[in-house]
Amino acid sequence: MLSSEPAAPLLGASPDSRWRNVRLAVTVLAVSAGSSFQFGFATGSLNNLEQIVPQSLAAQGHPLALAEWSLVVAGFSAGGLIGSMLGAYVLCRYFSRKTVLLINNGFVVLSCLLMMASSVWWLLALGRVLIGVASGVLTGVVPMYFA
Repeated sequence: MLSSEPAAPLLGASPDSRWRNVRLAVTVLAVSAGSSFQFGFATGSLNNLEQIVPQSLAAQGHPLALAEWSLVVAGFSAGGLIGSMLGAYVLCRYFSRKTVLLINNGFVVLSCLLMMASSVWWLLALGRVLIGVASGVLTGVVPMYFA
């Protein structure tokens, strides 16, 4: 049965609001730039740190073998595979797209904290997996959010 009441505006403001277009533009820029930045930064950040991170861990008494560094680097791709499967199908089925993007920020913050505070290779790898999950979710959910 159809309601005779007019639908609420999408952005929560009155339809004749002067700031509606500005608010929409800021939202689109924040979501698109935020997701693209995280994906690009996580992809390219380890290229510059290839010598620094192993030396830093060795100085802390935790030398890093080549196989361990390879797992740290590959964690992003493994997490991206998991996140892309979770984001588009599972998460959007049970939550709204906006809620999925907000939950995804928790993965970003947690991965940053893990990588920042890690002194052993497996915490770096876990952080890379989590940022990969976040990037995979963003890759699948942001286009649906804009649609």
